[in-house]
Amino acid sequence: MAHHQLFEWEQRSFDAEDAIPAYEAEPLVRAAIGPAKRLKGAQRAFDFGREALTAQNLVGVVAAGGTSCEILPKVDRHATGDARALRRQLIGMLGIAHDLPIADDAATTLDTQDHTLLEVLIARFAALAHDAVRRGMPRTYVAHQEDLPALRGRLDVTRQFTTLAAAPHRLACRYDEFSDDTALNQVMKAAISRLRWLARSHANQRSLAELALIYADVSDVPAAMLRWDRIVPDRTNMRWQGLLRLSKLILGDKFQNSAAGAADGFALLFDMNALFERYVARLLDPIAAHFGLKLRAQGGRQPCLYPENGENALFETEPDLRLLRRDGGAAVVLDTKWKALTVDRKMGIKEADLYQVMAYAQLYECRALVLLYPHHAGLTGPLLAHHRIAHTDGPVRLTVASIDVTSQTRARTALIDLLAATLEPVTTR
Repeated sequence: MAHHQLFEWEQRSFDAEDAIPAYEAEPLVRAAIGPAKRLKGAQRAFDFGREALTAQNLVGVVAAGGTSCEILPKVDRHATGDARALRRQLIGMLGIAHDLPIADDAATTLDTQDHTLLEVLIARFAALAHDAVRRGMPRTYVAHQEDLPALRGRLDVTRQFTTLAAAPHRLACRYDEFSDDTALNQVMKAAISRLRWLARSHANQRSLAELALIYADVSDVPAAMLRWDRIVPDRTNMRWQGLLRLSKLILGDKFQNSAAGAADGFALLFDMNALFERYVARLLDPIAAHFGLKLRAQGGRQPCLYPENGENALFETEPDLRLLRRDGGAAVVLDTKWKALTVDRKMGIKEADLYQVMAYAQLYECRALVLLYPHHAGLTGPLLAHHRIAHTDGPVRLTVASIDVTSQTRARTALIDLLAATLEPVTTR
């Protein structure tokens, strides 16, 4: 399989030395259309032009027609992209944002072997699955209904004297059997089958083949018919919860979209704006609690306009994150922006983003606002700049900050410092 690599927003000409030929690009574009449209905002993974293929703000992996393309995040597009470092960055953000068991050490080891994002996820899934299976597959009692020559379990009297009335040599039996053909194992088998179709690494193919043998007696259930609702977390399956979350990632879930098939290909795509927001929210939640605040993600929905004729309000607003005081009022409104800041006086802040947070200050009666960006190599040192916004009822403080998404420890420290600095003018006013 031919493999290509792009960075978000990168344009690759069809006549470039490392070009993705148009005949290979077209199936990739088609395979990504459906999954990309199902993401919030009906987005696109690629812009397929007459002279070039351009990646958009979605990252992940697309495979179709014997070709695969890995799209990696890169905020600072003018710096030289280190694919291994950027892949580790993406894997780390996915692990935090969606509570996935994709450890940094495993990802680092695999990256030294130039594995793609998809192969890293496959290897991690297989390793976790083997470890879990060695400690025993989850089993439970499964209800069965069969017509047998001898009684087993209980007799289904209604069926016996209606459907089987003319066949007295058969008994309508209802019984429970201790089985490994459970909803959880069916999910695992579906994920293994999906990954066997996608894996290109010989080590991953061998590991998945071994798992397929272990799950040979489990029923094959199409991904769309898997019964996730029957998987209730309890003490018997707690160690499988991380694997289940990883299976959702592979098989398709609300925080990403995937599709697979020999004809249509496969796409595993993530919106970097949504991923960055969720990453910050997961790190910020316990920090906010330490400051006596409650985090509310994607909340508010305060409208901007109220028609004078009494009709429903218009233009609802939805800040990315709000930190609420105990009385329910907004202590801090925070908007995450997956964009590259600059070192000039305006720092590359878009006017639309500024006007947006100014509206939040008015609508949510909040005097502490934050615009949070990812840090990148072009910024010298940690960025934490404060600005005052003109306001008729008094000053509103806007803090522009960046956090290092390559390190969970540094990101947490930056968020603690950010909250401490942001809350200072609020608590003393």
